[in-house]
Amino acid sequence: MKKLTSVLILAMVLAASASTFARDHERGHERGDRGHGHNGIVAMEMVSHMKRTLKQLDLSTDQKIAIRETFTAMKAEVKPLAEAMRDNRAALHQLLMAEDYDEAAVVDVAEEQGAITAELIRLASGTIHSVKGELTESQLIRLAEMREERRERLEEHLGQLQKKLDRMESSD
Repeated sequence: MKKLTSVLILAMVLAASASTFARDHERGHERGDRGHGHNGIVAMEMVSHMKRTLKQLDLSTDQKIAIRETFTAMKAEVKPLAEAMRDNRAALHQLLMAEDYDEAAVVDVAEEQGAITAELIRLASGTIHSVKGELTESQLIRLAEMREERRERLEEHLGQLQKKLDRMESSD
């Protein structure tokens, strides 16, 4: 019975986490910017997060224009890299499905993928730096406060999950 209860509790925790994750990614996102579609490229996810966060900073019209131009310029540079990344993933898939394994070819594709990822990180970090350069001192302070609030909420959530897991383990 304890095992069944533990499994049910774990299922509820996972369902609640998935629901929260889905809700958070739907709330306040622009069309096509839903937290996925970045294929795990953390730098691009950071840019998306920055865009959402900026909406809470009461930007002036001039700031909005300058920041929009910065994001537009980055997007133009990202597009060919994203296409190259998709092509590399397709090439890797073909290599993995091939009858004969070609380790050298896999290494070549992996290295190319790494170089593309590094370039995306460079572009995203430069964009974020440029955007932060458009913000006032008070907006930068608010941005740091928001980051700290998110970190605290995450730590609290993880602590609650750990307590539930500890209780489940101790009841076995």
